[in-house]
Amino acid sequence: MTLTAGGRSAQPSPDVPNAPDCQHCGTDQYLIVEEFTPLRLLPDGRRVPANASYSCSRCGSFSGHEVPDSWTPVGWFWYA
Repeated sequence: MTLTAGGRSAQPSPDVPNAPDCQHCGTDQYLIVEEFTPLRLLPDGRRVPANASYSCSRCGSFSGHEVPDSWTPVGWFWYA
């Protein structure tokens, strides 16, 4: 899934700290989300934060880290 974020500019999103972007290119415009796991609450009440791994189709770099709980890849939905 290409993360070209409908309507988002090619600039990093300062209003969403820790949102995925390419550190080399300085934008999320060319990201391809490889894997995304949303926030999970375990039966014992523990919280497992949301995570994403992604690559940049422009420069080829790869990264992955915890992402904000409210962040989801463009066009993503959970299968129930």
